[in-house]
Amino acid sequence: MLFVVFTVGLAAPETTDFFGIQNANFSKELLSKTKIFHFQGDIDYEKLGYIHKIMMLIVKKFRVDRKRSEERTDENRAFLETYGKKVDFVNQSAIKPLIDYVRKLLT
Repeated sequence: MLFVVFTVGLAAPETTDFFGIQNANFSKELLSKTKIFHFQGDIDYEKLGYIHKIMMLIVKKFRVDRKRSEERTDENRAFLETYGKKVDFVNQSAIKPLIDYVRKLLT
């Protein structure tokens, strides 16, 4: 059996290390049978519900703000630049490798 998984988030897939997240959520056995695709999405802080706003505030205050500027990653800096704003990183053509992969599986 083979699994195809895709994620959508604000982090740039080209510069983000998803290794830790993948290992925390998938066993080694399952990872060996899984093809994962990562995509960038969008966010509008004004449209977030109360719980999600609190979650984003916690990330900002306890994960990013506490780091010294020289310890912050590019992802941390991008988070701070976009925090509280409406941003859209969606690239619809980025889904092509996923579509091609699934089509190849079905043939």
